[in-house]
Amino acid sequence: MILNHIEVAIRCQRKYSSILPIHTFITCLTKYSLLLNYLGINLLINFYMKNATASSPVEPIICLTHRFEAIANKYVFQPMGLSSISMKILKLLKLNESMTASELIEITGATKSNMSQRLSFLEKEKYIIRTYASDKKDKRKITIELTLAGKEMIADLEKRFKKAQISFEKKFTAKEIAQHKAFFKKLNSILDSGESELEKIFKF
Repeated sequence: MILNHIEVAIRCQRKYSSILPIHTFITCLTKYSLLLNYLGINLLINFYMKNATASSPVEPIICLTHRFEAIANKYVFQPMGLSSISMKILKLLKLNESMTASELIEITGATKSNMSQRLSFLEKEKYIIRTYASDKKDKRKITIELTLAGKEMIADLEKRFKKAQISFEKKFTAKEIAQHKAFFKKLNSILDSGESELEKIFKF
């Protein structure tokens, strides 16, 4: 049976009682989520839930990724009327000032249909604005930027996560934080090494 995100989150919550501190995990979280989407998330999750052992370093990372996303959706994004993909779009626009839909699709791994729906929603909510080139028929030249409301939304989100980060850090010793930080720093470098190498690592 193909596991959906909620089923994975519930199963992981039962199996793994501790959560890594946000400040050492959040950078890898987005990259790892995108990698899983690229490789086929349902197939990969199903494979590891059936075959990975408790000592496997991959299984808990996959589970933690989905636990974080499920928790964030439930307690942060949904109450704000948004989804995780919408928040990724807003965050990317903050970091890059302006982007095209094609660039957002490439980075987030979303489909054209899903991206179109998300952008239309964000534009309707006045979180983003689209700037058209002189030739409106050329959609590749449409740039997307944050509005003031969008910037305020991101600022509010960052405050919430900062509060959560402080709360999480209190539950770990300095040594534990340093160990996790070193692990995820190395994982980050692996994820940055290129898709061709990652395909070989995750090929089964």
